[in-house]
Amino acid sequence: TTGLLATMPAATQFDINLNSQRAVFTGPGYVLKTKLIDGTFPQWERVVPKFSDTATVIEGDRMAMIRAARRMVSFHGRDTKGGTIAWENGKIAMAVDRPGNCVAREMIGDGAPVGKSGTISFNLSYVISTLASFKSETVLVITDNSSSPTTFRDPSSDTSYIVVMPLHGDSEKAAMDAVREMLATAAQT
Repeated sequence: TTGLLATMPAATQFDINLNSQRAVFTGPGYVLKTKLIDGTFPQWERVVPKFSDTATVIEGDRMAMIRAARRMVSFHGRDTKGGTIAWENGKIAMAVDRPGNCVAREMIGDGAPVGKSGTISFNLSYVISTLASFKSETVLVITDNSSSPTTFRDPSSDTSYIVVMPLHGDSEKAAMDAVREMLATAAQT
């Protein structure tokens, strides 16, 4: 609901009815009704990952990542479950595998830490929605490893972040190949 509200004109009226466990947002041309959470809301601090001192921090061009993820979804089809982000020696790439040995891969650019490499797979629809919710030019992607929860952050804010759970992906090799190809091309120039 909060993601939907962020894309709509500001609500002109907001009502909470505790008896019916409903919240109603009214704005220009819309009425949005949502159910309130039953019970006690979990402590958010327990949900947000605490990263180790060796966590990987990637700072990438937010719009370039959105465009690459959209192309990966278009290539694979709307039912795609996963795409992989790879990084090595300062470079970032993305890839998806499609059944039948078809691979799409794209170099995103600079922003990964030099001396570190890795891959992590996500549902690309979640990545696109997450990145679209930020307004900054770049985004921080912070992870401990390919199976840990990952935080996407606005680098200009300590309070603006979204946690995305990784998937076990099929595109790790293709994404890493794209990064290595980009590094080889850069070395030749």
